[in-house]
Amino acid sequence: MIKLKSITFIFLTLVAIPCWAGNFEQIVEGQQVFLNSSTPPPASADWQPTRMPYHNRQVHADEHPPVVWFRFVITEQDTPSAVYLWRYQMRAQFFLNDVPLGGTSAQPAAMTSYWNHPLLVNIPNSAWQPGENLLFLRIASDVQGPVSSPILFGDHLALLDLWQERTFRQVEMSRFSFYLCLGLALLALWLWRTRLQEKLYLYYAGACLSWAVVSWYLWDVTFPLPVMLFLALVHICIDLTILLLLMFVNQAMRLDLDKLQTAALVVWLINIPATLSVSPNYFFQLVYLVHFAGLLLLMFFIGRGAYVAFKTRVSGSWWIAATLVGVFWMGMHDTYTFIFAADEEWIAQGFVSQYSAILILLCFFGHLGQRFVDALNETDQLNRELEGRVAQKEQELQGIYAEALQLEVAKSNLRQREQIYRDLHDDVGAKLVSIIQATEENKSSNYARAALESLRAAIFQAKYPELSLRHLLDGCEEEALLRAEVMGKELQWKQVGEASIELPSETNYHLTRIIREAISNSLKFGLNSPIDVVVELSAEHLRLTIRNSVFATEPALSGFSSGLTNIRFRADCIGAEVEWHAADVDMHFTLSLPLPLSERPVDADAAASMGENTQ
Repeated sequence: MIKLKSITFIFLTLVAIPCWAGNFEQIVEGQQVFLNSSTPPPASADWQPTRMPYHNRQVHADEHPPVVWFRFVITEQDTPSAVYLWRYQMRAQFFLNDVPLGGTSAQPAAMTSYWNHPLLVNIPNSAWQPGENLLFLRIASDVQGPVSSPILFGDHLALLDLWQERTFRQVEMSRFSFYLCLGLALLALWLWRTRLQEKLYLYYAGACLSWAVVSWYLWDVTFPLPVMLFLALVHICIDLTILLLLMFVNQAMRLDLDKLQTAALVVWLINIPATLSVSPNYFFQLVYLVHFAGLLLLMFFIGRGAYVAFKTRVSGSWWIAATLVGVFWMGMHDTYTFIFAADEEWIAQGFVSQYSAILILLCFFGHLGQRFVDALNETDQLNRELEGRVAQKEQELQGIYAEALQLEVAKSNLRQREQIYRDLHDDVGAKLVSIIQATEENKSSNYARAALESLRAAIFQAKYPELSLRHLLDGCEEEALLRAEVMGKELQWKQVGEASIELPSETNYHLTRIIREAISNSLKFGLNSPIDVVVELSAEHLRLTIRNSVFATEPALSGFSSGLTNIRFRADCIGAEVEWHAADVDMHFTLSLPLPLSERPVDADAAASMGENTQ
């Protein structure tokens, strides 16, 4: 039965260097012996033929040998030489004959990730013996058992180039990834602190911190935990990174894949105790199965997000599409290299899929940055709009304040005028009434009565610049009846029809003067017969007729009073027509006034109030 822990080594061997043209050779044929010693075993040991690379796929995990020794026959080179391992598990030391050449730490208590660190060991000239020499390789491991790639032996400078390139790609890039993830996580947490409602930043920071643990494992060589516990922690962090990236894409692109996200979360929670307790024989089967399922789901989310980005063209969403393109390109690059690249190009080109996590994190950070910039721009735009609205409201308030100030001044002036009118009415009017009552039969009484009427008319016009026709006629009727009663004559006022029409101040004034003047002439020159006043109203016309007996007939009308001239003048001012018809001593006065076309109903309460004040 092939053990899954060996599948990793098989894959690494396939993508490693089968053979290269250069100043070195690949050693694959040799002998092996299982012996837990710190020095090369003697020739009498149970050496068995073997072929590199070495793995333990036929050996049960509980039966893995802790140490395996290899020996190879090599000959001295003309140039400074070295030996090179690009993959091994977990600790390796080289010996030439019985001389130790160097290697990794031999302390089994140290948890190491040396398997990711290529090993280059120089061979000093003093270690060579004449003729054939024996190169020994000691591989020690813990639970997983020893693993080793083929050995490259040859020119020191040529192997140094290979070692430097692979060290940069596997170790230094992992170190850079570790510090980059920490920096991105801290920056995302700072952004999240400014916008606590945005869980997007928290998901991203968690993914960065989780992958930082994986990157630490790839470049650091020690860790204070047992091998299996540390491996379980690393693989749990890999799954956590995938889960948080799923949540990030789902919320960032609003994919509404919450059920799949919840299912992934449940699987991850269940997988934690399973990963920590699974037997070493099935450890890699479990963790890689979960990784594979998580990666497929992540690519589905990213692909769905890229589709949304292409469809919506929302600012910042193109970073998700760039992630899909980048990961796809990396996969195609490695596939092409694996299938079509020449042998000598394997080490020169290498594989780039190992950087896919960093690419995803960087692209997602671009999305976060774009989102943050858009939020700032939107805030600035809202601030500008708010400032504009504040300025507009300030102008409106200033206008309202100016209008209110003008209104207050107008009200104050109106109150002062009303006080003056009230004082005139109460003081001067009362004195005139007293004069009239005291001297009813002399000429002074008539003058006082005329002055009182003029005073009331002036106050009436000033207080009520606009008045309804109905209240104007009511006021004229009341005044005419009062004057007729004072002079001892009978006056009958009859009104036919209604018209709720409000007339301009000028029309009110002239119409009132015309009616008053006509009543005055009838009272002054009339006989003792009753005076009949008939008012006919319609929506478009006013007709007023005064009929009584006078001392003279039509030819003598011009001598009645100079007020007749005033009547004609005022009638012309308001567009009215006046006529007199006489038969013997009977005279008819007729006023005909077309009412204005622009009419509006009069407020009953306001009109009633005006009527009360005119009284």
